[in-house]
Amino acid sequence: MSNEMLTKFLALCAEDAALKTFAKNRKTSTFFKITDTGDQFYIVFDGGMVKTGAGSPESSPDLVLSMNSQTLQNLMAGKLPGEVAVMSGQLYVSDEWKAMDMQGVQRDLARLFQQASS
Repeated sequence: MSNEMLTKFLALCAEDAALKTFAKNRKTSTFFKITDTGDQFYIVFDGGMVKTGAGSPESSPDLVLSMNSQTLQNLMAGKLPGEVAVMSGQLYVSDEWKAMDMQGVQRDLARLFQQASS
């Protein structure tokens, strides 16, 4: 994933109305680690605000998602369900309950990822 694409994706996430709605009654952070490229980024949902950034979050994340770049692409393209990725070992999640909560915004994240890619 290029730095330009990642920057665009994170900016779209921070301004997206659907993600802000998801964030209304939450305070949780997700840290994405892309194993083959070394890319790292985070998304924090906090009381209606969405904060994003490259690298690791300032405080310890509630959820860590670790995968290679192809798995990320397949998840964001809707070609690979998260449950299948976890069960097949393609996706590591630090907390399955938090990961299930994140499924509520998977489509929105995928939409924004595709938008940033084009």
